[in-house]
Amino acid sequence: MNWGRLIIDAEFRPGKVHGNHGDTARRMITDMVRRIRRHYRNDVPIIIRMDSGFFDQKIFELCEHLKIGYVCGGKMYYEVKAVACSAPAGAWQQYTRHKNDEVGWEYLEFGTACKTWKRFRRALYCRFSRQP
Repeated sequence: MNWGRLIIDAEFRPGKVHGNHGDTARRMITDMVRRIRRHYRNDVPIIIRMDSGFFDQKIFELCEHLKIGYVCGGKMYYEVKAVACSAPAGAWQQYTRHKNDEVGWEYLEFGTACKTWKRFRRALYCRFSRQP
């Protein structure tokens, strides 16, 4: 786990074991949130960013229980691709860093739930776009 360029927690494991193996990630999140709130403020906004290896309902439920924000890269499930492919052109929003940029992003916002999830969660599907 890092905070900017600082490593604030680490777990060493064999190369065959995934970073989201067992409850290691959930314990790490719980411990860091507890420490931050104890040493700073109980109501401090905390947002964690995760790659798709941590795209896990148990982690999302923990973040919601701890009342922290989270952003997680998703996996390219068939259902997610189907939503993106069937979305009308007007549903996509444009994002560019500067008004005159030729290349930017388009994103589609929708709710999604994997087969075993208990609830829908917000999803953003992003793709490169070229401005006319």
